Amino acid sequence: MSNYPSFQVYFRDRLTGAVTNAANVTVEVRDVTDDPACALLDETETDANGTVPGAAVDVAAGRTLRFTFKDENNGRCGSCLKVTV
Repeated sequence: MSNYPSFQVYFRDRLTGAVTNAANVTVEVRDVTDDPACALLDETETDANGTVPGAAVDVAAGRTLRFTFKDENNGRCGSCLKVTV
């Protein structure tokens, strides 16, 4: 088991450059250390402030996780990488 801390995610408007919290969106968590197209590891949701809650995951420390999130109602999406501890 290892962990990742909580963190904020945002959407940036391509036309205006405005940044908004990615509030109340589903976040998929995948271990991409060895294979960028790997299977889904976990799924969570951001809160009203765009915070992804920290959690424990069933992978070794030092693994790279990719978090992908999308707002299907407005056609926005994003991703970020975190290393487990």
